[in-house]
Amino acid sequence: MMRGFKFTELQDDEKMVFGPVTFTRTTSVSGGAGGAQQGASKTNGETIGITDQRVIIEDLNSASKTKIVPNDEVQKVLIKRKTKNGRTTIKLSKVQSAKGSYKVNIQGLPEQAETELQALFPNAEIAQESGCFIATATYGSALAPEVVVLQQFRDARLRQHGVGRGMIKFYERYSPPLADWIAVRPRARRWVQRFVLSPLIWLVKRGG
Repeated sequence: MMRGFKFTELQDDEKMVFGPVTFTRTTSVSGGAGGAQQGASKTNGETIGITDQRVIIEDLNSASKTKIVPNDEVQKVLIKRKTKNGRTTIKLSKVQSAKGSYKVNIQGLPEQAETELQALFPNAEIAQESGCFIATATYGSALAPEVVVLQQFRDARLRQHGVGRGMIKFYERYSPPLADWIAVRPRARRWVQRFVLSPLIWLVKRGG
């Protein structure tokens, strides 16, 4: 991780609160197309920071790909708590606005950071990341009763055997992009709720 923005300048009255942190990914580039040499590599990634005014997600290689989300437009903040050796820290996973969902992945925040997040994003719900991505996107909250039912089924039944754990792992790996797509489309949320999740919840409750 590197520190500092490459393209974005803060305003005179703007204060950095979390970050910036830089996440990089290095991929190999095959030869042939565009004259790239075989064995060459390319580094991509983002620098992410949260100020008292906005969320900044800056592409490492292109200023035009920088995403800016004003704090007062953020509708939901997803966090995940981790306790180790009696110390609880918070991972800030995503922020969501009407225009989309954005991964921020800022880790190691102190537990009291949740209070700061509530102050930074006055119009947002601060929600615990549940792993029930599609259900959370559909019902709008990780605390919705329907989501809680599915979480309980996952933890009490699926996690108890190898096949179930494999299903959970597959779901948690591949469902977030679909959940992001559903979250900003009311018609899709209604369709998934009516034809997918409501029948599933009925079966879960019926099965005890």
